[in-house]
Amino acid sequence: MENKKRLMNTRGYYLSLSRDEYEMILVLTSNPLMSMTELAEKLNISWPTAKKKYENLKERGILKTSLAQYLPEKLGLRRINVYCYVNSKEAMNIVERSCYEHPYTTYRGQVYCVSFGLFIQYNIPEGTDQNLVSFFDELKSKGHITKYRMFTSTGVRIETTPDIKRFDSQSSTWDFSWEDWLSFENKKHYTEVPFRPPEINNDFSEFKEGHFKVLRAFTSNGALTQSEMKKMFNLSRTEAHRQYNYVIDNYIKNLRIRYERKIFDLTETFLAICQNVDEETRNQLYQSIKNDPPPFLLTIDFLEDGGVLIWGTMSPIQSNNFAFSIWEKCRDVKIFTLNLMDKGSMSYYFYPDNFDFNKMEWKVSKEYMVDEPLQRLEKFIRENNLN
Repeated sequence: MENKKRLMNTRGYYLSLSRDEYEMILVLTSNPLMSMTELAEKLNISWPTAKKKYENLKERGILKTSLAQYLPEKLGLRRINVYCYVNSKEAMNIVERSCYEHPYTTYRGQVYCVSFGLFIQYNIPEGTDQNLVSFFDELKSKGHITKYRMFTSTGVRIETTPDIKRFDSQSSTWDFSWEDWLSFENKKHYTEVPFRPPEINNDFSEFKEGHFKVLRAFTSNGALTQSEMKKMFNLSRTEAHRQYNYVIDNYIKNLRIRYERKIFDLTETFLAICQNVDEETRNQLYQSIKNDPPPFLLTIDFLEDGGVLIWGTMSPIQSNNFAFSIWEKCRDVKIFTLNLMDKGSMSYYFYPDNFDFNKMEWKVSKEYMVDEPLQRLEKFIRENNLN
């Protein structure tokens, strides 16, 4: 029998969302493009019922177009995470605009805790860290930010997706304890298998302009089909098939579901930055999340300075439990709440123009990565009468 009982959000208001619909969103998080047959099987409902519910969620604007995420290391790029502090809403708007103007921005989100700021991710060419430092030094000198910190990824990032089998739809609770999971009981042997960072590709000879255009299309619409791609780029069926599969096999990491949080407000998203984490704990975290993954949407990024960045979406109760449990394991930790409502966060499409196909190299000059973005930003500030 269909479970039509409505869910209550974190503010105590009932949502126009049934428990069955919530479970469908959880399942789709693992693969937004799964077939209706597979979706129906995971939800233990009929194929027609699954299709009807799915289409209804799309019509109501709850389910949105999924986005593809790419592997920067495969493209010779390195992930840099930046947290910057701002002291006004206007300053936040200016820094958000700077993300739009910088050619290598891949994500930005508003964060708040004891202070307000932005968490920003860049995928930049190897060896261009100083350009990014110069860019933020200029933002600071102009008073747009008060301070910032950069955290370079090792390239070791692991993601988990919700496990619906551990969710009790009747009580809206999860069969999981962060305290137990982070105690690492019976996981002592995990320290024996350290994680190994992937190599960053420095051979660009196989890069093709057509592949980069397809990659950009995927990062704007993860549900892009071969027939749509064929029409979009005026390709033959054979060439569309070849390019589609090449990009999927070589550059795409996964697909990320998007949904309307104004309607679907049952979770919160946090960002935990753990520093000075000892090697044993890092190895235990790595092996634990690989072999015994928590049943939530979670990303863990191992940083070059020995730190760990953890980004998760879960119920407020589980989020609170995580915060206190990770604090016991990693004493030097800062935890922020991410604002994913409206335009509080934004993902940026892959930008093929960053690569010069005449020279077969990424554009890395100071003019391209620092001066020109800042000039466009200053023009925006003048035209909008911002300080």
